[in-house]
Amino acid sequence: MNKVVLVTRPNHDETTNYLDKWSEPIIKLANQKNYKLIDLRGEKATRSVFEGYARKHHPSFFFLNGHGSEKIIAGQNNEYLLVYKENETLCAGAVLYVRSCSAAKLLGQSLVTSGARACIGYTSKFGFMRLLSSTTKPILDPLAKLFIEPANLVATTLLKGHSVLDAHQRGISGMKKNLKRMLSSESTQQNSNAVVLLWSNIRGQVVIGDSSATI
Repeated sequence: MNKVVLVTRPNHDETTNYLDKWSEPIIKLANQKNYKLIDLRGEKATRSVFEGYARKHHPSFFFLNGHGSEKIIAGQNNEYLLVYKENETLCAGAVLYVRSCSAAKLLGQSLVTSGARACIGYTSKFGFMRLLSSTTKPILDPLAKLFIEPANLVATTLLKGHSVLDAHQRGISGMKKNLKRMLSSESTQQNSNAVVLLWSNIRGQVVIGDSSATI
């Protein structure tokens, strides 16, 4: 039986729209690898739909995008999908990559305590910068690429069968490579802000649970 991958990608504002578009390579790879893919995009990224698919299909990998906080991961129009001390058991037995601000701080630990094998996420804000000229074509935004492309490495590494630790390390390595590129380029205020934000992503990305787990 094919392993099940569940992806959430709300797209109700500029930030979530960028993550939605930048998740397309993940969707493509999951299909190429013949995973059974559940793609909760846009209006499908609601709590009732999420919970229904999670209960029925028991995904082995959750790739969750959207706004969040220490206790919640949100979907379309910021509707709460996963909530601390409410529905974490939906992810029992699974590996998660949560591309959402601060969700690893409390919710990530609670997910693992409630049965998830491992969770890669962020204890602080996951941020990225973007060019105003690229808002209608996020996937071509060279500034956003510096932040989101290495984050994508976390998901693609897992989909290729590598461990949680490998995925975490490859994402961190990609971000550090881009950080060095920023530091070596001509200094501008935009560049300085980008360095600070990317360094925050590097420091904030953590692994909770079994780092040797695969999907």
